[in-house]
Amino acid sequence: MKNLMSFLGKNFESINNFPLAAVHIYDKYHSRTVRLEFYPQDCMVSEVAGGYDFLINCAAQGISFRIEMRSAPDKLSLRIPCDSILETQDYCWLLEGVEIMPEFGAQPYGAEGYLLWPNYSGVACKFNKTASIEFRDIIYSADNRWENFTSMPIFGVVGKNRSFLCIITNGQFECELVHRLAIGAEKLHSTTPLFRFRMDPRQKIEPVDRQLKYMFFDGGSGSFSDMAKAYRAHLLENRGLKPLKERTASNPILDYASKSQWLKIFCADKPPQYDGNGEYKVWTSFDEARTILSELKKRGVDKITCMLVGWGPEGHDGRLPDRLPPDERLGGRAKMKELVNWGLRQGFQMVVHDTYTSSYRRASTFHDDEIMRNAYGFFRIGGVWGGGEEKCLKPEFALKYAKRDLHKIRDEIGLCGCYYLDAISLGLEPDFTHDGVNPRSHYANGLLALIDYTKEIFGACQIENSLDYIFDSADATASVITDPYRIKNLNCNISRCVDMFLPFFQIAWHGIILYHHTDLMQFVDKTGESPFKAILQEISWGALGRIEMTYNDSFACKGFLCINNKEILDTVGLQFDLLNKKAGYLQKEFIEDYRQIADNVFLTTFSDGSKIFVDYSNLSCRITNGQGQVIVDTSYSQSSEFLHSDNKCISC
Repeated sequence: MKNLMSFLGKNFESINNFPLAAVHIYDKYHSRTVRLEFYPQDCMVSEVAGGYDFLINCAAQGISFRIEMRSAPDKLSLRIPCDSILETQDYCWLLEGVEIMPEFGAQPYGAEGYLLWPNYSGVACKFNKTASIEFRDIIYSADNRWENFTSMPIFGVVGKNRSFLCIITNGQFECELVHRLAIGAEKLHSTTPLFRFRMDPRQKIEPVDRQLKYMFFDGGSGSFSDMAKAYRAHLLENRGLKPLKERTASNPILDYASKSQWLKIFCADKPPQYDGNGEYKVWTSFDEARTILSELKKRGVDKITCMLVGWGPEGHDGRLPDRLPPDERLGGRAKMKELVNWGLRQGFQMVVHDTYTSSYRRASTFHDDEIMRNAYGFFRIGGVWGGGEEKCLKPEFALKYAKRDLHKIRDEIGLCGCYYLDAISLGLEPDFTHDGVNPRSHYANGLLALIDYTKEIFGACQIENSLDYIFDSADATASVITDPYRIKNLNCNISRCVDMFLPFFQIAWHGIILYHHTDLMQFVDKTGESPFKAILQEISWGALGRIEMTYNDSFACKGFLCINNKEILDTVGLQFDLLNKKAGYLQKEFIEDYRQIADNVFLTTFSDGSKIFVDYSNLSCRITNGQGQVIVDTSYSQSSEFLHSDNKCISC
């Protein structure tokens, strides 16, 4: 064990005397959890090839299990084999969870660097907190912490001299991160993975080994980029994902999506009301949607993946899982088919915004037994929307309705394109059935099956948010959260601890999936800043452009672009020109480095040698290709200069 401790000490500071594990044991008699710490010297230790096996024995509670630790140069892996878990007094004591190496990598107040957390696009929590706090954040979020968008099964420490990334490689759906900030006399800051074996005492232990691996790097502020590339390697090598360059070569639908402007056209909805009886309002008829598309094409936006929102009965979220026929107040089936056929002739792809995780009582196909249940046996609720109180469908019934409707939507209306599924990638929840508990992984796997079926029908599928398990199936996401304004009004621990947003997700996933950040009008509305700043971050962080539009603005549609706003319409044309026409070829490359090179100046380097320089001080952008030739060199500091830019794109 001396050799292993030497390895750990070499790879990270402040590891002396940290516990190997903290065991959480559920006391059934008193409905509470007991936490027991185990240090290496408390365990029965066996030396094996490449590392050590530790037997954790909670003798008084009759619970034991094994932790296997293996080391390699700059790597450390740990595993809890499921078949090693014994519970001999389960009438009273149950294994609830295990923290792995609490305090490993803990850094004192004032140390250089930060904790890397997987929320949003990736965030930094600096070692500067003074008030002691401890809180948990579950991987892939949950309803009670959905705003946290814990997007990836990773965390890390970026230090002055040494850094590490931890990837939860198995059991991630039931894993939490325990954040402890400003603890003790040294005000230590740390993050610890906690494998949850049960979310409820009625839950059986899922027969899955819990595994994670630590990867060690040279320290410094830029090391998060190396971490993100290591995670990308894990995605390609261990999760079996394929690069976009490879997939688009044989998938024309996905290839088109990689070159297109992302456009939502909002047709109709009802204001959220518990009974679903709000007044139906038309935002954009099918005829008016044609005018929107024509106006964008006039501005050079000639490749659009268009999603019609609120096209079905009673508008957006109006009467699901009833979704056919198209609402007559918008023009009905005939006008919708006419619009779609016209759009396809213009060279656009035409799909709809659809949802298969929701059910409302007002639907003709609502059934109690299809709804997920919480720990108290009540319906699992997803909020109040246009159709009333949303009930969450079990994933097997979501797939049932997809198999009933998707081919009809394609064949009867003539849709073609990368299909959009709303509200898919949100917090995962267990389902409490009459005879047990289906774990969060059951829900996740059900959603992946839904996406796989959608791709069978349409060829490609995009989803709303960016919890990254979903990209084992999905091709694109509408929203990777990159902006502090999304969390500034949250009254929760995560909003008080985030010091900086990082493009970790973008570096890891660029070249594997397509992604967007936020709608231009939402950015302007929430930040009060120029839309050109959003466009610069999109190009710097590898995103495609998105815009959400309506035809009529005679109602409260704040945050959406109305066709009457000619200035922003022109800006959308410029967004498309920069992101798609000039730099669109980079969607199929990887991001190899991202770093700050001067005040407010950032450099992004791609796998083909292309470089993007962005200066937020004067809103300027310069792009060179792999041969060093300049593709773009312009300043957007004055919109008039940008609006009349005549920069040419050389052959890429």
